Amino acid sequence: MAERVRVREIDDDEGRRLLRIVRRGSGSVVTWRRAQMILLSAQRMPVAKIADVTFTSADRVRDVIHNFNRDGFASLYPKYKGGRPKTFTLPERREIKKIAKSTPTEHDLPFSTWSLSKLADFLVAEGVVDDISHEGLRVLLREEGVSFQKVKTWKASRGNFGQTNYSGAKSGIVGMVRTWAMELQRAGITANAVCPVAATAMTETVPFLAPYIEGMKNGEPLPDIIRREVGLGTPEDAAGIISFLASDAAAEITGQAFAVGGDRLALWSHPDLTAVEYHDGGWSADDIAAQWNGTFGDTVQSVGEEFPEELMAK
Repeated sequence: MAERVRVREIDDDEGRRLLRIVRRGSGSVVTWRRAQMILLSAQRMPVAKIADVTFTSADRVRDVIHNFNRDGFASLYPKYKGGRPKTFTLPERREIKKIAKSTPTEHDLPFSTWSLSKLADFLVAEGVVDDISHEGLRVLLREEGVSFQKVKTWKASRGNFGQTNYSGAKSGIVGMVRTWAMELQRAGITANAVCPVAATAMTETVPFLAPYIEGMKNGEPLPDIIRREVGLGTPEDAAGIISFLASDAAAEITGQAFAVGGDRLALWSHPDLTAVEYHDGGWSADDIAAQWNGTFGDTVQSVGEEFPEELMAK
């Protein structure tokens, strides 16, 4: 029978640091996955269950916990070797190519497009290779004829991976409310959207939230760090904003989208133009390619909600 393994006691500062790692959703996939394992272990989740929700082996989970207990946060960060690119075997090259041509969401990762750093981290985390430099990966992909678009970050808004129907419906409601606000203004009627973030059967499927929601079922309160930094609460937490918007105090507020959950109340921005350029006679594909880096490349929008750098990357 395997020895029972559990992370050492985590203090409040360490818990907040781990949560920041997991919440950022950008940076090192290796760090994100390791931090997630440590947090789940701190919530007394068994190794076998952690392996299930993080899609890895129990042995790998035990290694991550042992290393953290011994070396602390330094053990969460991958170390890449510089110098001459490593030579990979044919099976390794095939697997790297296969993963590079897949999408991160197929592996339950919180971003939609690979970058070199994210792909390298994932290959190491999954044990496809022991180590790989970004330049070595770049060379290998070029030799294999693989290219992919790099996205800058995965943060703050607009989409939940694996929930196309949910995201589409909620985005449609916000657009509808903003149109209603204009159409109903002449009648003195206001229209606003409220986006609650609460512990439900759906949010329970998010691995890093599962232990907290399970605790709620057992009568335990949500910790402050979840109610404030994650902004997760109960359905009852939405009552205040609903009552406010129905009151005389909110008579002039219309066309807005509010997010509420736990101790956090937020106001979402409207979609807006981020870059504009003009070209006489219209735009061909070549015209766009020539102008892209000069005007649009630096203003590409991020994708996805900022959930757990690290209750999930560096």
